[in-house]
Amino acid sequence: MIETSLFESEHLRLSSVDVDKDAPIESLWTYDLNYARHIDRSLARPRTMFEMKRYYQTLQKGQEKNELVHFAVRRRADDRLVGFWRLDGIEWANGVAHLQMAIGDAQQRCYEAELLMLALRYAFDELNLYRLQAWVPEHDRTAQTLYVEQGGFTLEGRRRLADFYAGRLWDVLMYGLLRPEWQASRVEVTA
Repeated sequence: MIETSLFESEHLRLSSVDVDKDAPIESLWTYDLNYARHIDRSLARPRTMFEMKRYYQTLQKGQEKNELVHFAVRRRADDRLVGFWRLDGIEWANGVAHLQMAIGDAQQRCYEAELLMLALRYAFDELNLYRLQAWVPEHDRTAQTLYVEQGGFTLEGRRRLADFYAGRLWDVLMYGLLRPEWQASRVEVTA
């Protein structure tokens, strides 16, 4: 019997997307180009509510094909949307997926570590994945700290000068986490 909910943590709850309620909120977050880059790596730009609805439809098709898993992230206290997390590029035969997550509500970014732990627990305990990978632009020091110090990810490589941001090219850092590494870190925390 699982003692811990896969969909809830102390402050957060994972849910499906509510297209009509979430699209207007998330479209406003896309004016923050750092958030917009999490939605579309090829072109960060503000999106209208209708574009967000089409984006959700694309995600739904991917979920129906078992190519990705996508959750809206809400605060438990008031059910307010604060961000998303997803596993993309899932290779079920190899137990591998690419982890993406973002909190769009700037006042709720204090929950990023909590969201990462919730995502890891779902990916490893429920989906039985063996390896997660995350790509982080070199200029995003906050994400680097989150994945390495909070999540236990290891820097495995870099794509040189592959991310254009703030008028220059930056490397993209490629991090990975294996299930045995994550399980070992959980034992250390509970011991």
